Amino acid sequence: ALAVVAAVLAMKFYMSSIELFTVLIFPLLALSTGCLGTFFTGLARGNPAQAGRISLAGASVLGVLAAVTIVRFVSNSYYIERGIPTRFGLGFNREIVPAEAMEVINRPDFPANFIHLPADGGYLETHLTKGRMAFIDARQALHAGAYADLVDALVGADKEKSEAANKRMFGNWQPGAAVINTTLPYAQDALGRLLASGMLKPAYFDGTTAILVVPTRENIPLLTDKAVQEKGLAILEETKNRYRKALGGLPAPLSARLLGAANAFVVMNRPQEAQAVLAALRAGNPTLYSGRLNLAMVQRALKDNEGALTTLNEAMALEPTDAKPHLIRADVLKAMGRDKDAEDAAAEAKRLAPKKENVPS
Repeated sequence: ALAVVAAVLAMKFYMSSIELFTVLIFPLLALSTGCLGTFFTGLARGNPAQAGRISLAGASVLGVLAAVTIVRFVSNSYYIERGIPTRFGLGFNREIVPAEAMEVINRPDFPANFIHLPADGGYLETHLTKGRMAFIDARQALHAGAYADLVDALVGADKEKSEAANKRMFGNWQPGAAVINTTLPYAQDALGRLLASGMLKPAYFDGTTAILVVPTRENIPLLTDKAVQEKGLAILEETKNRYRKALGGLPAPLSARLLGAANAFVVMNRPQEAQAVLAALRAGNPTLYSGRLNLAMVQRALKDNEGALTTLNEAMALEPTDAKPHLIRADVLKAMGRDKDAEDAAAEAKRLAPKKENVPS
């Protein structure tokens, strides 16, 4: 009964009940393990010697599984193989929040109204200077229409709906800046759309956080502050060097800042810098899927179309049901003059798109 309730909550109210789901599903896991023990004990009933051997074998298997599981998490292998920027242990990973960027955001000349992705709302609210407020957080029900408008404007898949939401966003809220956490899902699409709009210009970037500012007279000091720009890039370079030095011993956890930097450099049209970051990430995880996609786009930008096709083939082998590699492949093939192959790749992307959530770039 608990498992059924947990499943319903997970499917219907995922965002608001994930913690409760975890609590409810635990008894089912414990009972399942107990049932297996009872089952095997029943098989050996009437033969104490056999029961003893089965119990010993079962305990040994569980012991080995537990040991392997613990090692996989403690060594960070589980996270690295799945491309997750998480590390084992206690503490707070500052790379996944705009920690260093707060010095810029809290400047007196930083625009009072600025937009950001919902996941950063709580952190920003607690770190903004007194009297300033964050724009939004992840409580969808509370923010209702504003939440939907922001998501549609920055990452919506429907072009017309997205353009309408974008007009409302800049017309109603009149933001003077955008703070984009590049480590978050779909941040690459959000950053790409804001840059493509031409309404904002980059003012700061440290790998985790990209700050874009509307180029008004009041914002010129922020846009032209070389010290601010150099500080962000220095933080990124230090992270890259530290990550490289950590390789070669125990598995080094993936860096959220480097993953975010790779996402951002691609859409900022800075392929050489993206290539350097991707090389570091690939040294730590040769099968990183997001790294394959970004590398293919970098190779496309550098006109290495054959290399891009090879990289995309590797990506498709890692994630056969994802449409994104086929979309990129269609673009590469079109650039090579292979129009028929490009049409086939686009058709394959369209066929796969319903099977997995894809946000078009």
